[in-house]
Amino acid sequence: MSASPAPLQPDSALEIATRLSGDGGRYQIDLNPHWMGFHTLFGGYLAAIAMRAASQASGFRRAASLSCHFLRGGQPGPAEVVVESLRANKRSESLRVSLIQQQERILEALVWIGVEGEGFTLSHDPIPDVPPASALRDRREQVLASRTAVSPVWDRVEARFCDRRLYEPARPEEPDVDAWCRLRDSQPYEDALEDALRITAIADGVFHDPLYRLLGGDPQEYEYAVPTMELSIHFHRAAPGSEWLFCRAHCNQAAAGLVTSSARFWSGDTGQLVASARSNLACRPIAKPRPGSLV
Repeated sequence: MSASPAPLQPDSALEIATRLSGDGGRYQIDLNPHWMGFHTLFGGYLAAIAMRAASQASGFRRAASLSCHFLRGGQPGPAEVVVESLRANKRSESLRVSLIQQQERILEALVWIGVEGEGFTLSHDPIPDVPPASALRDRREQVLASRTAVSPVWDRVEARFCDRRLYEPARPEEPDVDAWCRLRDSQPYEDALEDALRITAIADGVFHDPLYRLLGGDPQEYEYAVPTMELSIHFHRAAPGSEWLFCRAHCNQAAAGLVTSSARFWSGDTGQLVASARSNLACRPIAKPRPGSLV
């Protein structure tokens, strides 16, 4: 496998890959093959489609919150998006979004979206003091240097760890993972909605690393896979002009087959907190081949 990311195709840019056709709350989309994970489409990409569908149905462009359940893995190909308005006023709207493929729901989301308004202004979470992105290595290069498989989604999303070597011994006293993140496409982010789309796409990829840090070792050798069950994001302010987002992700708890993680995102330009997110991951036993069986 090449040490360089796969060449970016024109239709792989997130803004293009989430475009919908249709109207009246019923839309169609061809799910983009460039946003694959190991076996199914990347959850952050699917969640970004739900966010865009909510905006298209409502006409609003400023995301307030997203909460989605991943029900099944999606595959490249045709899909339907159905949006239902639950409550609307002049400043905001609550919507339910269903992403359906081959007559099966693969994602359900609730979205609050609206316009910016006047109100209280508080900001007590300054960006941590960390090395700049330019001084750090791409995580994709680190994975390949460790001779392990790398998910195709890291051809679309770039992350640079601030203080971590991959697959180091477990460090339970340091459950946080700091990284700079961006999308590799060259599309400019025009407004609050496009900024929310890229935050959503990036967010789903940050929750596993704190768990891996606590466990140590190569995730390819773990006895459980940990797919995302639920993703929730609160959008505090937009930063469409910021190329890089700084993320601090934390593993909160793991018990009874569930792993809970949280993350915060700051603008690399202004240093302001732009979004907070939480995720529930499900532990799924990995079937091991029996001795003498074909792999």
